[in-house]
Amino acid sequence: MTSFIFLYRGWAAPASAAALRSEGRLWGAWFRQLTRDGHLIDRGFPLSRIGKLVKSPAKRAATTREKYPIGGYSIVSAKNLAHAIELTWKCPNFLTGGFVEVRPLLTSKASAS
Repeated sequence: MTSFIFLYRGWAAPASAAALRSEGRLWGAWFRQLTRDGHLIDRGFPLSRIGKLVKSPAKRAATTREKYPIGGYSIVSAKNLAHAIELTWKCPNFLTGGFVEVRPLLTSKASAS
């Protein structure tokens, strides 16, 4: 199995507290399913929209202004990239117009091969 990072992009804040709770339940159910199936390595954390892009220690850090900011991440285990993509299909981020970027993690074991 290979480790992958899921980067949750384009998340929009729910319109109400009830919608936030409902969305939270969907995320919780999805994470529980990934855990039961043995795929979730690290649930990760939501990320603040406030950030700085550092291009060089000699230059001033610029405020990040991404069209689709990263709202959070998770680390999962999958057989291959196609399998990791399949694991995203029930991700609640799609319900709010967001999407998931999937990338393999280059661990020392994977980098050596």
